[in-house]
Amino acid sequence: MKNVVEKLKQEWERAILMAIALLVLLVLLFAAYNTLKDNGGSTGQGSSLPALPNYFDTSTFSFVKPVKDLPPGVNPMVFRRQLTIPKAPETPKQGGGTPPKQGGTAVAQPPKQGDKPSVPDKKEPPWVITVKYRGLYKGITGKEMAFIDAKNSKGNKQAQSVGRKFYLPANGRVFNAMTVRSFDAQRVVLSYGKGKEVALELGKEKKVTIDE
Repeated sequence: MKNVVEKLKQEWERAILMAIALLVLLVLLFAAYNTLKDNGGSTGQGSSLPALPNYFDTSTFSFVKPVKDLPPGVNPMVFRRQLTIPKAPETPKQGGGTPPKQGGTAVAQPPKQGDKPSVPDKKEPPWVITVKYRGLYKGITGKEMAFIDAKNSKGNKQAQSVGRKFYLPANGRVFNAMTVRSFDAQRVVLSYGKGKEVALELGKEKKVTIDE
């Protein structure tokens, strides 16, 4: 006995581990026993096998059985159904009087192919030239000329908005519509149309309608 005690003292760590392992084993066995007891089963209880499922139902192929109620020569697989046709409502009979005549409605006749609707002639806007006298201009030769700014309503967008500069001597032409008759440092006289004239003071601007 003394030898056993001495041996335990020498190997006390191993003894503690063995005691802990034994205690854990007892706890596990007790837990397993309680679980089987709560479920109402035991290791020795027998269990009955479940019933076999019915894989083949005899009523599954009942549609292939012969039909006794159908007359001979009728295919039971063909869908046959007679649709009812609704009857038209009967119109009430009128008395002996004659039915009233329906009033005639006027039908618009389409225009003939040969006749074309008359289109009014579009009147072109008048030809307007805006002129402004800028004074005298002397070129390289030293000859005096009239310096005129002009905008033409018949020209392109640049001619209408920006205009054009003319350096003209006497009898010079502005857009081939106006002619320089006379000029000095303060004014210029232009002729246009049938004997019409317009005088421009220095720095002044006028709009002249040209007769075509």
